[in-house]
Amino acid sequence: MTVGSLVDRVDFFRIDANRRLDPEKRVEYGQFMTPASLARLMARLFSLPRKSYHLIDAGAGVGSLSAAWVEELCGRKQKPSSIHVSAYETDPLMVEYLKSSMELCGAHCKDNGIAFSADLKEGDFIALAGEQ
Repeated sequence: MTVGSLVDRVDFFRIDANRRLDPEKRVEYGQFMTPASLARLMARLFSLPRKSYHLIDAGAGVGSLSAAWVEELCGRKQKPSSIHVSAYETDPLMVEYLKSSMELCGAHCKDNGIAFSADLKEGDFIALAGEQ
């Protein structure tokens, strides 16, 4: 990464998205937009060392939690060999930020010698999971 940490760069997306969101739509969708400090705290809770990880981010927003999780795993002494994120988001505005966040996650993993993949599902996690 060149400028700022992965989480700081994705937090910029969160701030920009907050500025662009319709306040009524935010309430309707229950969009809370996790700040960087809380995302980092939550990411540190993953403690079991593994060779590969798969995270399901059920209401991904701009990808703050996923980015914090990727940054945490990449910063560990014992790094995984691969990381996969399955991210679900209903809001088209958030999906655009989320795509950019996943690209940043991929670049961060590459810089740390870790294989990264992500699949983004545009829709409600519960509804989509019920279809499978």
